[in-house]
Amino acid sequence: MVFSSFKSNHVPRGSLRDRPSIEPSQQLVVDAFGMVEKGISVTGFTITDMGANRQIAVHAQVLNVAQSVEQTTIIAATEAMEWLVAEKMHKKQVILRMSNMNAYILISGNTANAGEDTWKVLRQFQANASMFPYLDLRLVSPSEVEGTRQQTEKIYVAHQEGKRWQRAKSTLSELEQVSDTKFAVGERYIVDLETIHCTCPDFQHTYTKRFPIRCKHILAAMIIKQGNTDDESQ
Repeated sequence: MVFSSFKSNHVPRGSLRDRPSIEPSQQLVVDAFGMVEKGISVTGFTITDMGANRQIAVHAQVLNVAQSVEQTTIIAATEAMEWLVAEKMHKKQVILRMSNMNAYILISGNTANAGEDTWKVLRQFQANASMFPYLDLRLVSPSEVEGTRQQTEKIYVAHQEGKRWQRAKSTLSELEQVSDTKFAVGERYIVDLETIHCTCPDFQHTYTKRFPIRCKHILAAMIIKQGNTDDESQ
């Protein structure tokens, strides 16, 4: 369900304004969102080619600097537009969807309470938006971008675990199997593969239902259990 479709005069000429209708085959749907998990800001977007009826881009990344959810959402939208420009696809009609109302309001021009950090994010968005001859901003319900959120979170989790695989290999000698599914890491931590749990600080800080990022000790225990020290995927 679309709550609103917005064409604004508060952004540079040539971006979010009334446009002639375009055939669905020329439409690209961009779902942009941002999230903040335990102080970590994550941007994500997906792009769907309506003419080909297929998803052409899925992207997620962790920001170096913590941002608010609305700032992160705007950054995600900017990243999607940068991708389209790089792929020379920005001349098509782009429908930009987001479920964060604060981000939508800021982009729409209601910036009375925007701080300097928010203005920096908005200016970057506006600079990219000016290159799009057909750009339609829409506020949608969270369920409309649920699939995008799930796909992006999987990419984020895989990215975070990828950095832990090499560290897991260097941890193999520290683990001792004490039962079929439990391992001891010296006298410090206990790993349980049945429940996917570790008592180390990294696991306690990063593993959540939303972001099930396994620590190096769990990954090392999996390598030992499988008897394959070259395995970097699970």
